[in-house]
Amino acid sequence: MKASGDAAAIGSGIDSSAAGAQGWNPVRVDRVLEDLDTISLGGVTMQAHLTPGHTKGCTAWTLTVEENGKSYSVVFVGGTAINRGVNLLNNKRHPGIVEDYARTFQVLKEIEADVFLAQHPSMYGMDEKLEQLRGGATGNPFIDPEGYRRFLEEEEGNYLKQLEEERSASR
Repeated sequence: MKASGDAAAIGSGIDSSAAGAQGWNPVRVDRVLEDLDTISLGGVTMQAHLTPGHTKGCTAWTLTVEENGKSYSVVFVGGTAINRGVNLLNNKRHPGIVEDYARTFQVLKEIEADVFLAQHPSMYGMDEKLEQLRGGATGNPFIDPEGYRRFLEEEEGNYLKQLEEERSASR
């Protein structure tokens, strides 16, 4: 599956997402990634996982890190929330949004992550985890596979709730 859903928007500065947000200064797109492509930078290789819905080209990233001789899988989650005011049903700006969100949650649930990070620190409890580290926590609080699973359950639950509310309202 191609991950090019946002390339035209990034290159033109015109939002094509379901939100219809304000535009931005366009940026030249050097490379359009496809699902499961990898990029390497500074000795780190990350793999792209197309997770559309929030935007058509939303992408999560995975990599492996080591700490104290042990390997951990890390996921950087892209957008999973539905932007305020966006309808899932009959969405003219993103006709496949329902299926795209369903795919996103399927992909994210298949990723077994020890550490998860996201674009908003509150999504993975960064402040609380940093406070635990400052307080001398034993172990690394960022190693949180259960927190990742809870996050996905909550986000998918929000999606399913909105979808059901929209379906009920259209009956």
